[in-house]
Amino acid sequence: MVNTSIKNYWKIVQSSNPRRLIIAFSYDPKWVTLVKSIPDRKYDPSTKTWNIPSTEINRVVGSLKHHKIPYTIDERISETIQRKKQEDERLIDIKFGKGLIDLPVFPTPPYAYQHLGISYLVKGKRCILADDMGLGKTISSLYASQILGVEPILILCPSTLKWNWEKELNKHLPGVSYSLVHGTKVKREKQWNVDTSIYICSYELLRYDTDTIRSKKFQLIIADEATRLKNHVAQTTKIVKSLKVPYRFALTGTPIENKVEELHSILDWCQPGLLGSKRSFLERYAILDFFGNVVRLKPEGISELRRTVAPYILRRTKDEVLTELPPKLRQDVTVEFSTAERRMYKELVKEILREMGEEVMSSPMVKTLRAKQFTSCPRVLGYEFDGPKFKELETIFKEGEGHKFLVFSEFAEVVKRLAAVFSAPAIYGDVKQPDRQKIIDSFNEDKKQLVLFSSSVANYGVEITGADVVVHLDAPWNPAIRDQREDRVHRPGQVRPVNVIRLAVRNSVDDRIDKVIASKLNIRSQVLDDIDYEASVRRFTKKDWEAALLDDDD
Repeated sequence: MVNTSIKNYWKIVQSSNPRRLIIAFSYDPKWVTLVKSIPDRKYDPSTKTWNIPSTEINRVVGSLKHHKIPYTIDERISETIQRKKQEDERLIDIKFGKGLIDLPVFPTPPYAYQHLGISYLVKGKRCILADDMGLGKTISSLYASQILGVEPILILCPSTLKWNWEKELNKHLPGVSYSLVHGTKVKREKQWNVDTSIYICSYELLRYDTDTIRSKKFQLIIADEATRLKNHVAQTTKIVKSLKVPYRFALTGTPIENKVEELHSILDWCQPGLLGSKRSFLERYAILDFFGNVVRLKPEGISELRRTVAPYILRRTKDEVLTELPPKLRQDVTVEFSTAERRMYKELVKEILREMGEEVMSSPMVKTLRAKQFTSCPRVLGYEFDGPKFKELETIFKEGEGHKFLVFSEFAEVVKRLAAVFSAPAIYGDVKQPDRQKIIDSFNEDKKQLVLFSSSVANYGVEITGADVVVHLDAPWNPAIRDQREDRVHRPGQVRPVNVIRLAVRNSVDDRIDKVIASKLNIRSQVLDDIDYEASVRRFTKKDWEAALLDDDD
């Protein structure tokens, strides 16, 4: 029982819950105001004490010192604070190349920057490796897992990447046993029952095999493409967070894709309680509207957030660590609708806006995609022509003698049409993973194959360094997806400069997508980079999508 009769000072002790602390003090209006500024605080009228998250202790002590309020603190808490401070300082040192661990001999010697990443994962134990795509997060996590010497290990990844992880294991850790879990329930049961060190499982299977996964008592989870954990309320996120695992590696080149809450959710898995609850996190760092949506980040809270998350995120860009990588050159190519095409586009826009006004059960973003499909290839919407971008592609291919092209579209039907028109291979959702890899290997190795078309299925985990020109037939809403596309080509192993071409129809939804991209880039830069702290965090409303559809003549 906490002594609540104390006078003129705060008493801070450990709760029975290791993630909570108890504060007791005699009544003082100013002190009550101070404790009410602590997120997730709870008052117990029976003991007249306050219960707060243990992660708030440094802020509380700082405030007490600032206001010259006397306090006592449980010795165990002081020791925990000091130990945590030292651990955080060691991680920061590693990020600057100090205190790296000695590496054993591995089949594939890591680069110097990968040595740093391996050291960071080993010492960090529960952290995010957020390097750019193409910098070898896979090999770094595999080598770190072997140095830790813990097992069993669970590798979670999107379904399309499970074969890539198998390939990387065979290449970099040929003597380590593993089980690739996939297929029917009966088949998976046999795969889970294999006595092995590493299990590879897709996020998609989590909900079906949850009980089996819990029974394995994994010591380390490597969460590849950890943006799959960005949604607090998603079933996948809840299942992963429910697993009691001492070591946790989150691998993602984009810890923030659209919203700062995504970073909170991923870190809440790596370091539970570090940033408090989602609600307290947003109240501390963001200005919210009446409905609880983020309007913008608080400028005064950005530096505090960066300091708080800094020890637990290691992020390097290719420009920082791969000075020998060939340059990436960008070019925007604008094309025009014909008069008839423009008229049909406007008719489609009017139809979309009318549906928005009628509140048809579909999000504005989904409706807007129809306009985007029209600019890419009207034929997939039932029109009898392919549009100006197909004509421009023909010109690009003719003028690009000596180059190899990787052409991306968000829409599988557009990719299929491209493959038919230009008689070239294509990968999209219906193409099975082993067949995709054969197509990619053939394209990389065969000098006669000059064009490859792809939907977003090739955004992750593949190397297409045979190409040296990336064409965005349609630019994605999400800037992270654009980067992922380009990183398939602009990565270690590429020896030629990479040209990136973005096609856009003038005075269409294509023009306005840049505003969406700029907005989302600002969110990422505020927390992860030293740029534009006061840029707004925007969620696109129906009015925003309407503005993206209306052209200059409307």
